[in-house]
Amino acid sequence: MTVSESQQTDEGLVQASLAGSRESFVSLVRRYQHLVYGLCLNMLGNADDALDASQDAFIAAFRRLGELRQQADFRPWLRSIANNVCRHRLRLRRTTAELEECPIWVNPFDCVDESIDLNRALAGLSDENRLSVLLFYFEGNSVREIAQFLGIPETTVMSRLRNARSQLKRSLQTMFDTPTKRSSLPEDFADRIPIPYDEYGPISVGQYQPLSPWRAEWLLSAFPVGSTISAADIQGYDWEALPERDVQVVITTPSGTSESVVLRMSGRKDGTRIEAALLPLLAELGLPVPKVVAGPTQDPDYPDRGLLIATSVPGGRSACSWAVDGGIKAVERACEVVMEGIDWIISLTAGVESSPVAQLLERCSLADELTRVINIGGPWMTDPSFSTAIVRLGPIVEKIQVPLIFSDGGIGPNALVDEEGNLIGFASFAWARIEDPHYQITKCWTYDCWPIRRAGFVERYLVRNNLSMHEFAPRLAVRALVTLQREIPLRRGDEGYRNDMLGWLKLAMDNL
Repeated sequence: MTVSESQQTDEGLVQASLAGSRESFVSLVRRYQHLVYGLCLNMLGNADDALDASQDAFIAAFRRLGELRQQADFRPWLRSIANNVCRHRLRLRRTTAELEECPIWVNPFDCVDESIDLNRALAGLSDENRLSVLLFYFEGNSVREIAQFLGIPETTVMSRLRNARSQLKRSLQTMFDTPTKRSSLPEDFADRIPIPYDEYGPISVGQYQPLSPWRAEWLLSAFPVGSTISAADIQGYDWEALPERDVQVVITTPSGTSESVVLRMSGRKDGTRIEAALLPLLAELGLPVPKVVAGPTQDPDYPDRGLLIATSVPGGRSACSWAVDGGIKAVERACEVVMEGIDWIISLTAGVESSPVAQLLERCSLADELTRVINIGGPWMTDPSFSTAIVRLGPIVEKIQVPLIFSDGGIGPNALVDEEGNLIGFASFAWARIEDPHYQITKCWTYDCWPIRRAGFVERYLVRNNLSMHEFAPRLAVRALVTLQREIPLRRGDEGYRNDMLGWLKLAMDNL
């Protein structure tokens, strides 16, 4: 950290970040990266998970920076985000542990020879004492920095460190004579955080209003005169990007009745326009989908983003979310429900294609998708594994001549279930299109669709549809190419995500 960086306050760096200074936000990352990583490591007990969670926390902080009303309180606000990210990961892990037995606390200190004994000793400490040890001895933070980050007195930090040292085995004592900063956090961690100023730009505190005066007036115009808004809540995970997160609004009419609606703005270009046209058609075809209440229209506060619509509130819960809370039997049921939902949507192909709405939908075979990858080009074309895959796939996908089907463009989360796990509806069709019948299934692997991926959803699908891995491989390979090209930098960004995607590409190419 340069002298100028160290002299700037959190408030000043936040303001500069909101004004468009990428380097200012990178400075905030550098300032707090070891504290956030130590906190995540303490909660998750695994170095790889902690690294991913730390990056998620900083990405969430960037996306939500405009929500920080007291900019001087960036430190406790960031800590809260990191805590929430880790809690979500632990929630997913509990379900996954039922599917494959694994220890919750895994050795995070690969560089320490005494890692097994150290791991056992650290696991025996209380959460508070272990966190202080990790932040001080392994992440190299001072007592004052730890106290400020955790919001506790310095004397409390010193007491926790003293208690921790007294509990550790005598054989490990020499390892804690001085802070040695054994962190496995990469030195260029701050530079790896993707900060998409070039995508949408930062959102300042005053700019983002989930229910701005314009939105309120527009929404109320769809209801009887005299209706009022009695509540408005942002939906989704609190680290998701704004303003694409749904906003649930409760409308009270003059007669005293209440109706809940959802304001929706898709991150996909023309996604809202497509959805507004599709939902009434799908309802006519018998599919349980939300009703369009108002829109689509352009929100004047966000002229560079997609259109806005208001729909009725979808009933039920995401099948995957329901499965996470319900345990292994619920996961089994979720796999069945998602397949049932896929079949239902595919069965509507003829009805959709015979409608004028079909003109709005992208029509894309596997060969079309690969051609698009070639036409887009970009840095990944210089990568040997990427370019070689394109050459091998060309003649293979040209030979795949299958009828295209109507797809919602997703996998898993779009299917809604009741508390018993019965399929009762579908949430969104902003990414709908006409495509290869098996292409969407690849997302279960490449986007790690929890928890059904760990339950073997793809394998079940292949058996159910009498599809070999050799036949599925071209679809998986094309999906991996598309994801690498559009979402993952060639040499920077999330290294774990990049390696995972290259792994899926290799698996696909090995099975061609």
